[in-house]
Amino acid sequence: QIQQQQQPPLQSPQQQDQQIQQQQKASPAQQIPMNTPARQSLPDNMHLEAIPGKGIGVITDAPIVKGAVVGDYKGEVMTLEEKDRRYLQSLAHLRTPEDYEWQQSRIDRGQTVTGTYLYGIAIPHPRHGISKPKGHIYVDAEDEYTGSLWTRFINHASPPDDNLKPQSLHVGWDGNPRVW
Repeated sequence: QIQQQQQPPLQSPQQQDQQIQQQQKASPAQQIPMNTPARQSLPDNMHLEAIPGKGIGVITDAPIVKGAVVGDYKGEVMTLEEKDRRYLQSLAHLRTPEDYEWQQSRIDRGQTVTGTYLYGIAIPHPRHGISKPKGHIYVDAEDEYTGSLWTRFINHASPPDDNLKPQSLHVGWDGNPRVW
């Protein structure tokens, strides 16, 4: 008679990350699971590590030349209004059925809904340019399954000690916003 092994319950990527962070106190060399498209897009010369107080961060295994493009920051593109309805509790009363479906989809896949992976891009005014933008759009890389890449795990410093200088276009060559 063959005995069937008890399978552990499935965990979301965030639950796995929390478990790893707890285990890492005893074993710093613990591997981060590479179980999402964003994690699987990581270049061969880099790896992910749990960073105390920050979550998961990208660590390079080779020097990066100052000024080099390290990668594109991709994710779901949303308007200012969508961003505010979905992430600001003060505007929760304005949420649409689509916003609730979006939120539930993230929860069902173990993804967070914090708004901490947003990158804002100014839409230049036709006459005044960026100095008086016409509006903003946002790239949201929080969901590891919907188009975000490994760059969502980059932890960076703020000016004047910043180690990255993000650039963006509201319309790239393919008609979509681009952040690099």
